[in-house]
Amino acid sequence: MVVATIPSTQLDDLLDRISRKLQLSATEYARVEQTYRAVTDWLRSKDSPIAKFLPEIYAQGSFKIRTTLKPRGRDEFDLDFVCELQVDPASFPDPIVLLDMIEERLRASAVYKDKVTRKNRCIRLSLDKFHLDILPACPKPSTGLYGEYAVVVPDCDADDWKPSNPKGYAQWFDVMTREAVVRFMKSVEPLPEQESSDELSTLCLGVQLLKRNRDIVFEHKPEPAPISIVLTTLAAQNYHGQPSVSEAIAAILDGMSR
Repeated sequence: MVVATIPSTQLDDLLDRISRKLQLSATEYARVEQTYRAVTDWLRSKDSPIAKFLPEIYAQGSFKIRTTLKPRGRDEFDLDFVCELQVDPASFPDPIVLLDMIEERLRASAVYKDKVTRKNRCIRLSLDKFHLDILPACPKPSTGLYGEYAVVVPDCDADDWKPSNPKGYAQWFDVMTREAVVRFMKSVEPLPEQESSDELSTLCLGVQLLKRNRDIVFEHKPEPAPISIVLTTLAAQNYHGQPSVSEAIAAILDGMSR
């Protein structure tokens, strides 16, 4: 295995150089933040039909846990957000109504109306160099099955609510990122409700490198590539606080193979 044949200090230097190339630039991040704030203001403004549900909008997925990386072979990168409405999901027997409401609100904007696409569980807003996937959600009635912060989200294919827990997953991942951190993106301002993004943990960097390797390996293969949530979860489960990225990746790969 390559990790075992190169001295760790040299390998970590190489991985550090690669990792820096994978990060979103301060300019890209600033553009995302500006759009995030603008979309949030539009969805929550007084004349918005969903404002009465006190929508809480927050990042989820790779952007939330700081494992987003520049796309390979395309200009556009994707960012995932939740629009959590403070309403009992029982009020919407047909959950697709929430997708309709968010889509209609975005199409009511002169800025966004021609950039909206309906997806299975979210509304996509396609912008220059990136797109936002906005997932409507409602707090899940407490059952103890899905943990704190659990929500339900609409699923068009199933025509039903599906359980999810973006905040809970991010909290679990953060617990797994203990030990060393590597500093990047010093000038980046945090998105609302996010911790500072000027430090990336060893685990975050390891996940980014694994995802990029996945992109390269499966670029021309007919079979589907492993989805990011699977790689991220397996990496977190097999990371044990190694301060070195090369040691962390070696441990993760060893754990995955076992």
